[in-house]
Amino acid sequence: MLQFAYGSNLDLAQTRARCPSARCEAKALLRGYRLWFPRYGLARRCGVASIEPADGDHVWGVVYEIPDDEVFKMDEAEDFEPNRPPDQNSYNRVQIEVLRNGKPATPITVFTYIAVPQPKPPLPNADYRNTIIRGARASGLPEEYVKRLEAIRIA
Repeated sequence: MLQFAYGSNLDLAQTRARCPSARCEAKALLRGYRLWFPRYGLARRCGVASIEPADGDHVWGVVYEIPDDEVFKMDEAEDFEPNRPPDQNSYNRVQIEVLRNGKPATPITVFTYIAVPQPKPPLPNADYRNTIIRGARASGLPEEYVKRLEAIRIA
């Protein structure tokens, strides 16, 4: 399966710890969405990333090829259970269309994880934000986008 990663999963080491055979396929752009931090991550002890529709905005990320027999590991890491009601998951796995970076950019259908928002989530902490920034830099995402990530308020 192809997965669009935009938050801490930009960190290839984290993604490979979850899915050892994951391979980075491409940089990709998701138009009409914004990055935000709508829930508390117990393991991170801070607000954690998701995406939500936002006219005129965009989110950069990477597309990983994750073998079908390892997708369940990412589901577990994101607290997604396909047989549970969506509002009882922390994140839900959904299909979206992104533009694979290239000349020309190519639309592709991928899956990603979108958080179920909680009321009054905290801000991300510096360590979590820096994990996202480190992954974005290592992935070669555009510098203007990295600067946006650096401007994220932290707790």
